Amino acid sequence: MLSSESDPHSDDERSFCPRKLFRKDLPDQHTEDGSSTQNGELDLVMDLGCDSGINTGISTYIQSFGMDMQKQLKVKHQQLTELTRGALRNTQKHIYKIWTSESQDRGRALEHFKDKMLEELLSLEADVTALKNTEEKSLIFCQEQLEAMKKHKVSQEIRLRNLKLLHSTLDDNLKESEVNAQSKQLNLKQIMKKDMAALQKKLLLESNQHQISNVKRCLKSMLF
Repeated sequence: MLSSESDPHSDDERSFCPRKLFRKDLPDQHTEDGSSTQNGELDLVMDLGCDSGINTGISTYIQSFGMDMQKQLKVKHQQLTELTRGALRNTQKHIYKIWTSESQDRGRALEHFKDKMLEELLSLEADVTALKNTEEKSLIFCQEQLEAMKKHKVSQEIRLRNLKLLHSTLDDNLKESEVNAQSKQLNLKQIMKKDMAALQKKLLLESNQHQISNVKRCLKSMLF
């Protein structure tokens, strides 16, 4: 590619080098017979032909340069495309590896989480079941205790009522007994008074009779 660029460039330089440029600084040579004027006209014609050759060489150089640039750009584009595809393939491989590794890590983490979560849920369910059973047993025990307390309360109330009844009955019996005792005492006093009066009368009669009999004896002894 570089050799192709250097060859036309050197040919063009040799083909369209303007002669006027090399002769511009040279002084005009005047001859006595006016040959300088003819040489000027000849140089003008040569300059016009040289300008057209220069334009043609430039356009040819530009075309060849453009074609070379297109070829280079095409090659660069192909190389860039291949490099891009290779980089994309490598990137895709790395991304796939990373994604696969992350997916596996996530999968393992999720499986571990699921196992632990299931274990904890089963343990929690067992704890909840045991707690419910304990609550039911406690509730049954509390109900039984409440029923027993109610029964004991009713029994105590009955016992208290019986004790109150017995106390009131005892009080009534004591009062009645006291009244009966007082009445019996009165009756006994009256009977004892009657008996004492009768005994006194009897003793008086007996003493009177004894005295009378003594008097009779005395009189009898005195008389007889």
